[in-house]
Amino acid sequence: MSQIILKFLLFNIHHLKQTIFVLLLINLLLLSQTSHAADVLIPANQILESAKGKYYLISIGVNNYQDDFWPTLKWPASDATRIADQLGKETISRVEKNLLLNEYATYDSVLNALNQVATSAKENDTVVLYISGHGTLVQNVNGEFERTVVLHDSDHLHLSTTGLQHVTLNNWMERLHSKKKMIIFATCHSGEGKSRLPETVQQLIRTNKGLLPPLSD
Repeated sequence: MSQIILKFLLFNIHHLKQTIFVLLLINLLLLSQTSHAADVLIPANQILESAKGKYYLISIGVNNYQDDFWPTLKWPASDATRIADQLGKETISRVEKNLLLNEYATYDSVLNALNQVATSAKENDTVVLYISGHGTLVQNVNGEFERTVVLHDSDHLHLSTTGLQHVTLNNWMERLHSKKKMIIFATCHSGEGKSRLPETVQQLIRTNKGLLPPLSD
């Protein structure tokens, strides 16, 4: 079963309106995972009108993969599109969106999008990264297991150089000057649902009698 990992790194949120916006964003995400029949509108004109700064969104959704090891998924691309469509709708605030779907969500293109936002975002800006697709585990040089996002061109035999590790995203968040920033993971690393584990990882888990090895982050 796929799971949603909501990882919030929000700093210095002093205004109730900003907090309401975050709660509405969570509501939109959860509803999009359970129902695809009705649109969910965020009344952004009531929430962000007085907000300072720009709004940056990177929305990533991957249904299909170059490596046949990763099964095709049904909803990630449409969910990422819905997030991009609804976020900032009907607001006068400046919104910059980067929607990366399927073959456009490669390792290089995602890193390039992250770097562009890290260079551009200022202290009063808001940054949201949404990722939907396969997740997995990869063992690093220290023998620790890292949660990893599988991108369109991720090779299950070379995940350390083709997958997007969570530690990389943590480092990216630290680079951002923005005080309001958030990553939303609609992925999994359990080996079920939106996740598949390479054979080497499965063997190590079986060696540990089914217990998941310690994760680095």
